[in-house]
Amino acid sequence: MTGTGRRLWRAVLLVTVAAILAAGCSSSSSSSSSSSSSTSSPSSSPASSASSSAPATTQAKQVLHVFGYGFETIPALGGLLPAETYMINEEKVAAAAIASDPASKVTIDYTFCDTKFTANGSLACAQQAISPTGCSGSPCDVAFDIQDIADYISVPMIAKAGVPVVLVNALSPQATSNPGAFCLNGTSVDAYEGLGYVLKQEGAAKVGLITFTNPAASLQNAWVAAGVKAQGMSVSGTSVIPLTTVDPGPAISTVLGGSGDALVFNGSNLGTAIKDARTSYPGVKLAVPGYEVTNQLMDGLPTSQTDGIAVSSWVTPPSATSLPGVAEFLKEGGEAAEGAYPGQDNTIQVWNGIHFLANVADTISGPISAASMLSALRSANDVSMNGLMPPWSASQRGKNGAVPCSPYNVFVQETIQNGIEVATEPGVFRNPLTGQVVYTDPGVTAPAS
Repeated sequence: MTGTGRRLWRAVLLVTVAAILAAGCSSSSSSSSSSSSSTSSPSSSPASSASSSAPATTQAKQVLHVFGYGFETIPALGGLLPAETYMINEEKVAAAAIASDPASKVTIDYTFCDTKFTANGSLACAQQAISPTGCSGSPCDVAFDIQDIADYISVPMIAKAGVPVVLVNALSPQATSNPGAFCLNGTSVDAYEGLGYVLKQEGAAKVGLITFTNPAASLQNAWVAAGVKAQGMSVSGTSVIPLTTVDPGPAISTVLGGSGDALVFNGSNLGTAIKDARTSYPGVKLAVPGYEVTNQLMDGLPTSQTDGIAVSSWVTPPSATSLPGVAEFLKEGGEAAEGAYPGQDNTIQVWNGIHFLANVADTISGPISAASMLSALRSANDVSMNGLMPPWSASQRGKNGAVPCSPYNVFVQETIQNGIEVATEPGVFRNPLTGQVVYTDPGVTAPAS
């Protein structure tokens, strides 16, 4: 999701934008069989009670109609944003792999709708998702929210129609609290709260917070502040700046003042913010949410100015090649599909999400439909996430501090190295407020603290 024209920030995480009007739901449907073997813990296909001497029978795969949606473009920001075709590309890569997997019971018919970073666009996409012909002329079995800035509109509408919504990044309380929503990570909340922990590791004491104007701006700063205070630090100042701010320098001076020694920046022109902060406040410690780490946002700064910046992410990045999920991502060609966002955490998360949907669909013994997918998601247990996240269980949603749509209350600690996100502890997931280790992937040595 990318904010200021995803030069702003791609992962977008902000919850809504009723601020931009353009509507328009462009859908590009790409039908490809899909089923997952690598990222899955699907239940075995129905037994064909044939004796060992009976000839084997091949069961035709069912079609899972997936309605993907989110902002691929931001027309209001003109040429600032390269089309985020990685979203479609990653889903096609995963769908193709699933199609060729003989163990899978499904193929994926994939339709994509561009919300264009607008409330009207979100509404139009939601209307298509619940249409009887929304997915290649058929009803959609599941909606896959990749990055809808106005999920407060889309998720309640789609879920009310009985179509389950699986989210890569839930933003609004209307989305995170909806019983028909199923989140693949700890959402924006964990990613923001974890910024306090990563800055504490850098020795920070007083942190300035900057985010951009959006309906969730106050929540975003509040989440970061909660993480900062939980680590025994204080907030030196907060600011909310317009989405199209060219010079963040004045805001940086406001939030750091004469006492701040660290800055959390969430907005456009990240590169300019980094330069301003380092120039005016030598030695300042910097931290950003994972979705901010893109070449576009960092304006091509040399790695000498970006290396070592602390990152809090909601999922393991594709640079963690020691993990099985990353190895599978690379094997299937996901790396080539990253487009303008190499190494960015959302690329691998979108890819993994399609595998997750196929894994859940594989557990359905009868016909696949929105109703059967909803039931399967509600009862899903210990679904493998290939080490990119802990195993996913519906019974854990909303527990242990997690938001209602998610079984997770964890984040991934990272830094920027050579312009991309690098996990500090691959396979280790920590509580965003306490920093305590919550889960460690099998085969990964748990850190001492």
